[in-house]
Amino acid sequence: MVNDHEVSWTHMDESGFKDALALAQEARERVEAHDTTTHHHGVRVAQWALMIARRLPGFNRRRLRVLEISALLHDYGKLMIPRTVLNKPGKLDDHEWALVRKHPEVGAMTAPVSENFVEKGVILWHHKWFDGRSYPAGRMAGHEIPIEARITAVADVFDAVTSSRSYHVGGKGKDPSEAIKILNDAAGTQLDPNLVALFKTIYQDSQGRDAEAIGIPTMTVRSVLAGEMERVRRYLGNELGDFDKDDPLGGSIPSPEMVDDLVQKIVRANLNEESARNIVLEALNQPLPESFHPEDLDMTATEWRDATTRAGNHEEAVLYMPREASARLPYLSVVVFQGFLWLTVGEQVGERTMISLVR
Repeated sequence: MVNDHEVSWTHMDESGFKDALALAQEARERVEAHDTTTHHHGVRVAQWALMIARRLPGFNRRRLRVLEISALLHDYGKLMIPRTVLNKPGKLDDHEWALVRKHPEVGAMTAPVSENFVEKGVILWHHKWFDGRSYPAGRMAGHEIPIEARITAVADVFDAVTSSRSYHVGGKGKDPSEAIKILNDAAGTQLDPNLVALFKTIYQDSQGRDAEAIGIPTMTVRSVLAGEMERVRRYLGNELGDFDKDDPLGGSIPSPEMVDDLVQKIVRANLNEESARNIVLEALNQPLPESFHPEDLDMTATEWRDATTRAGNHEEAVLYMPREASARLPYLSVVVFQGFLWLTVGEQVGERTMISLVR
């Protein structure tokens, strides 16, 4: 298995990745503005894809970053499909289906990112069935399909099934446990059966003891926060050997250089630099800087009292900021509120900006 520390990652790589990420995020937002039913779909698909890839051998730092950008762009070709087709309730006619089936090829040809930072096979083959059916046309099947595309296909199906879509009954997505059953049914035909089994294991690991209370927010919190914390601790183990998780530095204060180095090692497409820094400080058992201050927020006493609630296996918080004062928070940012790490899972702009958090 290739580990991150075995692969050289240069300043040029880092600069190129940041440029590619900016292009990929801008492109993803354009796709989701065009197809409004897929809000943050690309981000979630990238997140689930990384959950799978990190359990597989051969996915070093570079390969994970390329997979992430590729997954963000997997639906880029949908920009050429009319909105009336994308948002049509019910069945598509033959002409409409022909347009839809072209989006992987168009996306692979027009992806706005350097080939050094995107695997175009992900975009081209993410709808190709494991048994060789579906689109694009061609004899590609089974393990001939790039593994990154097979990973993205599992992530794409899971998110599509659990998300609100016009073609779902009532427009609502299914419960994650139902989605897992759908993945199982598709294993060996539509999807790589080994990757479905791996995803099922990841899902079950995320549930803990309360199988009925699991939901997308809980799964997201556990996959992001627990996964990134483990990455930081793995890097610390490489440097320090065995260490106490509650007091990793034996009471010492980490140097700014040490913190900066860890931040750069874990920052990625779904984890901006501020989020990475918050996770690193938590892993080092250091004080966490609050992301929100009372003067930044515009909340009544009742809203403050009801700001946090318990929902199943996770907590939720809703904060309000003045519309003109709020800075946009990227989806799945890791922020600090009331001394704890939270994930942003959405925001809505009206008279005030409403920010939704989970932990």
